[in-house]
Amino acid sequence: LTAALFAAALFELPALLAGARAAAARGEGRETRTQAAARGEERGAQALTSARGEGRGTTAQASGPRGLLPAFLFAGFAVLAVPVVRNTALLPPAALLLLAPLWSAAAAEAGASPRRASLSRRGVPALAVAAFVLCCLLRLAGWLAPGTYRAPGWTGLGVDERSVPIAAAEFVAARPARGKIVNDFQSGGALLRRLYPARRVFIAGNTSCYPASFLETYRREVMGGDGDPADLTARYDADVVVLAHAAMETPKLAARLARSPAWRLAHLDAAAAVFVRAADGDAPLDLDAAAGRLTAEARVSEPWPAWLGGRRSPFPALNAGLFLRAAGRPDLALRLGEKLWSEAPDVETATFCAGAAEEAGRLPEAVEKLEWARRERPADDAVRTWLARALFARAAARLAEPAAAGPDLERCLALSPGEPGAQLLLALVRAAEGRADEARRLAAEAWPRAPAPLRDFARRDPRLAPVLPR
Repeated sequence: LTAALFAAALFELPALLAGARAAAARGEGRETRTQAAARGEERGAQALTSARGEGRGTTAQASGPRGLLPAFLFAGFAVLAVPVVRNTALLPPAALLLLAPLWSAAAAEAGASPRRASLSRRGVPALAVAAFVLCCLLRLAGWLAPGTYRAPGWTGLGVDERSVPIAAAEFVAARPARGKIVNDFQSGGALLRRLYPARRVFIAGNTSCYPASFLETYRREVMGGDGDPADLTARYDADVVVLAHAAMETPKLAARLARSPAWRLAHLDAAAAVFVRAADGDAPLDLDAAAGRLTAEARVSEPWPAWLGGRRSPFPALNAGLFLRAAGRPDLALRLGEKLWSEAPDVETATFCAGAAEEAGRLPEAVEKLEWARRERPADDAVRTWLARALFARAAARLAEPAAAGPDLERCLALSPGEPGAQLLLALVRAAEGRADEARRLAAEAWPRAPAPLRDFARRDPRLAPVLPR
């Protein structure tokens, strides 16, 4: 509806802003469209007189000084809607304020002289319907960006429990309350929907209710800090923490809670995790079993068939993998990523698997996925960087076979020119191949930029030490 009214209002703006020109034309003796219609058939004059009697103006009249106010309101609300998507709710009433007098005047003109009814006026409803249908198709196909890529905003019926923490809210509701809830910004609405008024939440989407100092504390200390999570109980009397996987700010707190002996993971589903105080005696969650269930249930999202232009996305299923990585289990996260990759290769899945593989000490396994991602997005710097790191890791694992390690190091340097680690390892390979001059050149280029641990490694390696700078 917003898209349709917005399109129609944009279409009508020129007619509204033409009021000044119409007034000038009257002053010069030229006829306006309204005057021409009034000069027509007697029936037309009667219709226009009736319209004026009912308080409706013509197009030219609606374009006077008072008629410009809806245009200014519409333009102002459109500016507000550009940076904040929720402000698009302001557009329909502003568009209607602008459109109602214009369409009323157009209807009067059409009644006065049906044969002279403007084609553009008749086309406005069709344009509005076309914009509305196009908006719906784009939303259904997944081409309209949501507020966060982790929670695709597809149109559908009901609540998407893969990204909204409905199950986590039920778990909290069934558990005896021994303190207060700490939650992330994104999960507050779902928790209030289920728990209020029996329990309140730490934060929710109604940001205007919170002072700026509280929002800063939430970002910097609660979610983004590195303090002891036991302070959550001392400071906020918290007995439960709910973290939505789709929220961008939760991984640091999830990592701290997973390492803390004061907290225990009690619930995990595709949308959220729930931590409880260890002292409360809740049964510990079998993380391997829970992650296994999530992996078995994980599916690539396809809200609209691909042959109709739909976009397939690994999210929100991949969000649980992000939590598993934050919780210190990259091996479980990698299994979930591999499952989604087997269903539909995707650039985001490739880089996710690379991150999980690196944390699990298996980065060389990600080379094939990253090479595919590089072909799909050759200009993506994140993919280029990940591929260079994976090639370096695979070459480091193959140093016993210099002939196998050399090509990977050459490609790594092509992707990340001047990388000191790749230069030193390639110098080692060249020295093993008997190409001492090239090995010395590479070592000399890399040495000033090499970090201390890399220099120590180079000095200890008997194949590399002879070609290092003195």
